[in-house]
Amino acid sequence: MEFIAALIVTGSILGAGFLLGYNRDRSYYSTILIVIALIYVLFGFMEGEPRRIIVEAVIALLFIVAAIIGERLTHMITGLFIILHGIYDVFHPQLLPGEVVPTWYPLFCLYVDLMLGFSVIIMNARGLLRTSRNP
Repeated sequence: MEFIAALIVTGSILGAGFLLGYNRDRSYYSTILIVIALIYVLFGFMEGEPRRIIVEAVIALLFIVAAIIGERLTHMITGLFIILHGIYDVFHPQLLPGEVVPTWYPLFCLYVDLMLGFSVIIMNARGLLRTSRNP
């Protein structure tokens, strides 16, 4: 079930990128990486433990910095860090166990991040994404 949900979400993200022209904006996939990174911070707030919020925020900051660098340099970096976030999703329950993250969430996120990250890398390699900040 996680795979089907992830397929729908990933298809929606990629579809919106093309159908609505969002992929013509250099920041589209970098913004998605930032949002993905901040979800665990939200779970940290739901958990209500200050130490967890700080740890989640620091980890999210690493992905946010990568998103900014990817936006400035190449979508290849953004795609790679989306994939790395998927790998982080798999290990998150062991690294930071908690009560509020649904048990299905890490696998769902892994699927989304892998499909989306590899799609960004492939689209970048094929020249389908905007590479310049000029219109």
